[in-house]
Amino acid sequence: MTNNKKLTAVEWLADKIEILHYDYWAEHISKDEKNQRLKQLKEQANAMHKEEIIKAHGIKFDYSYSQIDPKKITGEQYYQQNYGNDKQ
Repeated sequence: MTNNKKLTAVEWLADKIEILHYDYWAEHISKDEKNQRLKQLKEQANAMHKEEIIKAHGIKFDYSYSQIDPKKITGEQYYQQNYGNDKQ
C-alpha cells in the first residue's frame, strides 16, 4: 500500500537533511558541497512553507476595520503582513 500523504515543508526538510548527512558521512560529498546543499534546502523549504501559509490562509475578511465593509485579506497579504519580504 502506498502512502499518498503530502509532506509538510518541515517533514520534507527533515528527510532531505537526513539523506544529505548520510551522503556526507558516507563520504559521497565534501563538507563544502554539504554546506552548499544545506543552504539550498533551507531556501527551498522556506519557499514551500510560505506557500503552505498562503494556501492555509486563503481569502478571508478582516472585520477589525468595519463590520459593514470588512477588508478582504489574501493569503499573500497575510504572509507579507506577518512575515514580510520573504524573511522568516
